[in-house]
Amino acid sequence: MNLHLYPSPLKNESRIERMTKTLSSASIFDHIVVIGKSKELRTCQLDEHRWFITIRDLGTIECGIASKLWSIISWYLSVLEWARYKHISCVNCHSLSTLPLGVILKYKKRAKLVYEPHELETESLGLPMSLRGVARSCERLCITHADSVITVNTMIREWYQKKYRLPRLLSVYNYPQQEKSVLREKNKLRTELGISADSTIWLYQGLLVKSRGIGVFMNCFKRILGSRGDHHLVIMGYGSLQDKLEQESINFPNIHIRDSVSPSNLLAYTRDADVGLCLIEEDCMSYYMSSPNKLFEYISSGLAVLGSRCPEIRKAITDSRAGWSIHPTEEDIQRVLTLVTKDEIQAKKEAARRYRNNYRWEDQIESIIKEYRFIGFPKEGRGKA
Repeated sequence: MNLHLYPSPLKNESRIERMTKTLSSASIFDHIVVIGKSKELRTCQLDEHRWFITIRDLGTIECGIASKLWSIISWYLSVLEWARYKHISCVNCHSLSTLPLGVILKYKKRAKLVYEPHELETESLGLPMSLRGVARSCERLCITHADSVITVNTMIREWYQKKYRLPRLLSVYNYPQQEKSVLREKNKLRTELGISADSTIWLYQGLLVKSRGIGVFMNCFKRILGSRGDHHLVIMGYGSLQDKLEQESINFPNIHIRDSVSPSNLLAYTRDADVGLCLIEEDCMSYYMSSPNKLFEYISSGLAVLGSRCPEIRKAITDSRAGWSIHPTEEDIQRVLTLVTKDEIQAKKEAARRYRNNYRWEDQIESIIKEYRFIGFPKEGRGKA
């Protein structure tokens, strides 16, 4: 069995879904189980070989850091109990918070350990300063036990190589799967939201949290309602800002807030837009080095992109010639909204369509399989793991 650990409700984890599907299709493991965390126990069978399971922690203590620590420890205990009688040959940790648990399971089960951080967690804004030193020490101690480290882009891979002097790392970008690009439904977004065919849709998809530029571009669309009412902002996702955004949008018919949809249905909505927004704010090293999956989904869907100047985002926009790279300030966003023409947007969309085959998950599958073979998993046929 291949066990993946990620303490989330596992609702829209497209990267984990793609990675596990790749491993299953390559017949490396007979059974792949992803364990997450939520308020209730839930099991979802994706196909013959893959399961998503969420496990409850044992409770919380209302005491700040102590509460978070107890939540982690209790979830660890629940996972260890679940795994007690399971034959596990490989453990994949998708976050730093699961890495110590992965090390424990590696030696208890005599398994291989793969560390797959989805971002540069020790340098993330979401990590309190009081815990940052602990997190760095934890990662430094545990990462040496990993048989393989897989990062989400080249920049983060090079950071890990330099920081921990690791001899071997692999970077696997969050590119979309090609088969998801073959969509039959048209005008799904416009029909649901009542947006006319000749209006321009600017789309944000992702977490509704701070440091994504959401408040900044919402303010800009509020100001252009009178002058450019045919430009609509659509925000799709979930998160802590959702209720606030819905309240703020009530009096603005050019701003639409919609709940997130499953990864399998997402691109049907994406393709109906004109410009994708990827305005990550450079608040910390993790955000600065990020390469959001939405960026590649926008380009693969044939959208123009308005992105920030973070290196990986700027590189994708420059290479594809599919958009504009700006500082995520109201002044810069307002300038683009005011000056851009429909012909310019159309030209960027055509550039995206020409370049989208450069961002295919399938082109990375060979290197993923090669990595697992390197750490000792079957070279052919469905494995016994």
